[in-house]
This record gives sequence, C-alpha cells and structure tokens, in this order.
Amino acid sequence: MIGPDTQRNADLQATNHRPSTIRLQVLVFSMLCRDLVAHYGLKKSRRVSTEESLGIFLLYLAHGCGNRLVQEFFNHSRETIHRHFHKVLDVVVNLSKDIIKPNANYNETISEYILNNPWYYPFYKNCIGAIDGTHVKTSVPQRDQIKYIGRKNCVTQNIMAASRRRCEVKFPLPADDKFYLVDVGYPNTKGYLAPYKGSNTRYHIPDFRRGQTRASWEPIGFKEKFNYYHSSLHNVIERTFGVWKAQWVLLRDVHVNFNFETQVKLVLASMTIHNYIRMVMQHFK
Repeated sequence: MIGPDTQRNADLQATNHRPSTIRLQVLVFSMLCRDLVAHYGLKKSRRVSTEESLGIFLLYLAHGCGNRLVQEFFNHSRETIHRHFHKVLDVVVNLSKDIIKPNANYNETISEYILNNPWYYPFYKNCIGAIDGTHVKTSVPQRDQIKYIGRKNCVTQNIMAASRRRCEVKFPLPADDKFYLVDVGYPNTKGYLAPYKGSNTRYHIPDFRRGQTRASWEPIGFKEKFNYYHSSLHNVIERTFGVWKAQWVLLRDVHVNFNFETQVKLVLASMTIHNYIRMVMQHFK
C-alpha cells in the first residue's frame, strides 16, 4: 500500500520531469533547491521536504493557481501550503540580493553580441544594457487604488529594469563613458542614450515595416538609421519582459488574497528565478 508521503514524492518527481509544470528543468530545479538550502536558509519540516516546499512555490508562480488546487496536488492542508509558499518566497527574495546585481566587470567588458555585429560595433561598444519599464497587475484596497492606476486605466505595479543581451534583469549604474539605451520616453542625458525624437522620425521597429514596398522600410537619413539600430538593440529589454511574464502566469493576475507587500516580493522573486535559470543554462552551454 502506498502511503501519502510516498505518493507526494512520486508526484513531485513526476513534476520535475515535466518542466512545463514548474517552468524549470530538472537540473535547474535541483541546483536551485541545493543553493537555497546551503546558502539562504531553506529548511525542511517534519512532513514537507525542501524539494516539495520549492515545488509548492513554483506551481503557484508558474500557473497562478489557487491554494485549493495546490492542496490537491501536494495533498497538504491549506495552512501548510500557505506557510511553505511564504517561507520559500522570503528565501528567494533573499537570493535576489546575489542574483539581481551587476557583474564585477560590467563596466569593463564589451558585449560579444555588439562586438561581433557590424551594425553595432564600434558605435555601441560602450553600451552596458537597455532600460525600460513595464506594468504588472496588482490588487490593493479600493481607497488606495488611485495612486496605482496606470495609463491603461488598471491598477498596476510600475516596474523599471535593465537587461543585457542574455535577457537577465539587472540595474547597475553606468560609469565613465558607459551608457544604457533608453526609449523616446526618457531624456537623453549622460549615461542614458535616447533616440532622435520627432513626429516625422521613425523609431520603433514596427514603424519601419508599415510601408507597401521594401524600399519604404529602409531608414531615411542618419537620424532614422541611428534610431533603427538603437531600437533593434534596445528591443532586448522588451523581449525579456515578454519571456518573464509568459513564464510566470501569476504575474498576469495577482490574487486578491495577497497583500501588496507580498505582491512586490512576487515580482522580485520571479525575476530572481528568471535570472537564475539563465545563469545556470549559460554555465552549461
């Protein structure tokens, strides 16, 4: 006869072999669990292993499912699921301090993508990344909603992040003659390179694809040519946001039963795991 602990371990093992369930490959899941235990204080309880605690958190994050569904999957009480979800959330937020930070030599190296691309080198050799903002739906008490309403007339968290070519979310400050690429909504200042602006000057890549002929797609003049290359390089941050949001369904519609502090932590934790996945996969390439 199979006991409940044996069944839960079998379910978790099956989950680890279906990366789409928790969005992590088996290797990445194992390494993340090991690092959280060794360096960030994740501990098992009498009935719940560290692997199961992490699985509970990732299932929530990956599918935006409610507590009841997670209870059924892991065969634990509501209180146990709630406790282990928040325990892992706090541990991953602690991990973020070591994951969402600049590399030691970020102001000294040139991105290989820029270095090996004649479109960008040597013009963008001092570019250390791209900055942009995005919105994540949030839930706050009605009395506080007015200060969280975005331009699309819904309640959101306004997130600003920086990304490099590998789609990692980081935000160090530029030094010396280094700079970030920013879009038309930002001023052109030292350390932050914006495109040329003007009603007759195209910037976004789709703007160059609206003509009827291929000739009409070509940039006109040096300003549009600069903008075209600028936009194509800056687009890395928009792709990063797209991958990040697609990966973690909970970000699309945060549950009303999470307070605002928890919702902020969820954004930080999901970005941390996003970066961790890419760091591990880059290491094993």
